[in-house]
Amino acid sequence: MIQSTVDRVLPLVPSERTFVVTAREHVPLVQDHVPQIPRQNILGEPCGRNTAAAVAWVSREIERIEPAATMLVLAADHHILNPDTFRRAALRAVDVANQHRGLVLFGLQPEGPRTQYGYILPERDSVDSDTPRAYPVRQFHEKPPEAVAIEYLSSGPCFWNSGMFCWRVDTVLEELAQHAPDVLTSVDEALTCDSNGFADAYGRIPAISIDHALIERTDHAFVVDSGIQRIDLGSWTTVGALWPKDDAGNATIGDVALFDVRDSVLHSEDVLTAAVGVENLVVVVTEHAVLVCDRKRANEVGELVKTIQRAGKTERL
Repeated sequence: MIQSTVDRVLPLVPSERTFVVTAREHVPLVQDHVPQIPRQNILGEPCGRNTAAAVAWVSREIERIEPAATMLVLAADHHILNPDTFRRAALRAVDVANQHRGLVLFGLQPEGPRTQYGYILPERDSVDSDTPRAYPVRQFHEKPPEAVAIEYLSSGPCFWNSGMFCWRVDTVLEELAQHAPDVLTSVDEALTCDSNGFADAYGRIPAISIDHALIERTDHAFVVDSGIQRIDLGSWTTVGALWPKDDAGNATIGDVALFDVRDSVLHSEDVLTAAVGVENLVVVVTEHAVLVCDRKRANEVGELVKTIQRAGKTERL
């Protein structure tokens, strides 16, 4: 996925101007998968402090090189079906970020009141006549409950937040200083530490997403009607959507045997996994653990992980 993400932007941004923020233990893997990115551009977090910290850190690194640079902030956990459309939207977002000195979101057309997305309510008038159309953001709500999502969908035009952003480095640093000063100050303090103190200081950064820390609070957000067709690979159901399916709608990887099974996703590592007479399940078998869940509730696996962590069984994850 990280290879695909880098390949997607290479027509726009050369590898020497591409940065990756990842877990410190994953830095060697990133180097192996995208060797064209300079080692100094791969930032290894000693611990995860969510996306506001990651954005603040990489913004400071880019500021040293070019304070007025324009950033695209992209996650590597999705599959984009129309990369040319993405690149057109990215170029449009760069224009808006520079012309209006705002924080630009990539809007997706909603497919229902799903609660795993942020919801963007745009102003009705676009900022100009260019395409893709761009609008000031009237309201943003990160991952609302279903009742609120339904209300947004019925109130007029709205977008899902894609989790991809565009802004000038000086703009986002100014906005962080105004709306999330505790995050920016903590990142700056960590960056003044030597290698021995950096991990402890980084661990004290408030853990908050860029959506909650900044996008929900700013008055300078814009949204591009991106036209992107995206599969969010945040659950086994969506990952399975990329796999070949049999005549019964089952998506399988590994050594799997099925009898009278329908519309299920099964992934098995190094062991035969067999199922009889079930439907709409996700079954994942690894060396250390087995996951079984209803496909409709695959997005709740994160809550299950928290339960496992509270039980002190993290070595199984």
